[in-house]
Amino acid sequence: MNVLLSVLLVVIGLFILDRLLLAAERKGWIFYRHRKAGGTSGAAFGMAEFLQPGARVTIEQQESNRMTRQIAEDDAPYKKL
Repeated sequence: MNVLLSVLLVVIGLFILDRLLLAAERKGWIFYRHRKAGGTSGAAFGMAEFLQPGARVTIEQQESNRMTRQIAEDDAPYKKL
């Protein structure tokens, strides 16, 4: 009986931890399950930056626009269903 209770408590604890990490990800504090787009293009970006110095400005602007949109959605007083 103690083993079953222990397993149940561990499963519940992991579920709660998962929910907390997902909430922190929605706030933008961490990357947990959903990675930001283009995470594997680091090497390609280095070459693009060398060949086209304006590439960094473009990518930074796109990331800034994405974050601004996300913040605006998170700060909305209500969300339509």
